[in-house]
Amino acid sequence: MMVDFSFRKYLCNKHNIHSLYPKDLQQRAKIEAFTHWQHLNLRYGGSILFVALFSQPASGKMPIDEKSVQLGVKVLKASLERIEQIYLKDTPFLVVTHCL
Repeated sequence: MMVDFSFRKYLCNKHNIHSLYPKDLQQRAKIEAFTHWQHLNLRYGGSILFVALFSQPASGKMPIDEKSVQLGVKVLKASLERIEQIYLKDTPFLVVTHCL
């Protein structure tokens, strides 16, 4: 996601597409903080679940690991709660109050 985010940020800056990546530095900081945070939270929980539910069982060598599934669900639930409590506390979107 970070490479993808960096590329999108570059394109938005180069072509002045501020509806996708804002000009305001405080809004940019909030977006960038979220993209860095999600790697150790949302992505971590999702990766645990993906490996436990799909990758390992698909190889045919390992059954579904229930402990890993429980850990992945726990991490994802905690991450979603943090998003609602911190990032979406006062607004339905990360940096704007309405959808484009």
